[in-house]
Amino acid sequence: MDKQIRKEWKISSIGWCIVILFLTTIDALYDLSVAPKDQLNNVWYWAVQEWGLWFIITPLLFRALSLIEQKKKHITTLPLLACAGVFTLAMSAQVIIDLYALNDPIPYTFLYFAPLYPLVIFVNIYFWQRLIKSKSVQSKASQNEYQACITVEHNDQFVDIPYDEIIQFNSASNYVEICTAQQAWLKRATLKEVEANLPDNTFIRTHRSHLVNITLLKKVTIKPSGSGFVVLSNDKTVALSKAYKKAVMAYLQQVA
Repeated sequence: MDKQIRKEWKISSIGWCIVILFLTTIDALYDLSVAPKDQLNNVWYWAVQEWGLWFIITPLLFRALSLIEQKKKHITTLPLLACAGVFTLAMSAQVIIDLYALNDPIPYTFLYFAPLYPLVIFVNIYFWQRLIKSKSVQSKASQNEYQACITVEHNDQFVDIPYDEIIQFNSASNYVEICTAQQAWLKRATLKEVEANLPDNTFIRTHRSHLVNITLLKKVTIKPSGSGFVVLSNDKTVALSKAYKKAVMAYLQQVA
């Protein structure tokens, strides 16, 4: 986590140093290219006065977005609230700076910065997605592929559970219960989403609420109604519905 935070601050610092250097250079070149009466004659640190507070605000936005992503709370309102909070914080800080340091009226500050800040926030989000989020997600995906595991959050930490240790997945409302021989875990996802990301030929669906480790299938018992249950190698039973009976029995015949 500390490494991630340092990365967020580093990217922010480098980015805003480039922006401020660019603005300062453009300002200086403009004054050199026009008559003295048309020069802006800004102080050399004018860009820092106008944009320096983003050295702090951008990492705060990065951190908020990263926390939302880590918590897997894919709710549209949360990023929007984070952006609204950043906009309010930035405008409030800029008003105070302009009012007390530069003696600029509040309406002038809003007129100048209010149209710019949404664009700045959008650019910040773009760089977060490109340089922070995307790389961490790709890294986690590669790690999961290499380790053949599923990642769950437990006690504010991420735990990797190898697929070969999982007995079955059970649907539990907005969560999926992941059952191993030692304990059960909960992952915020649907069973369909979990199934879509499983390696081929590792799990088979026996019921709309159950996915079973394919290597643990032992036998099938069918009831007069046509449904039944699957007996696993650990002698536990899992419900078998009519919709998935044919596929399960075909697999057992194939490996028999």
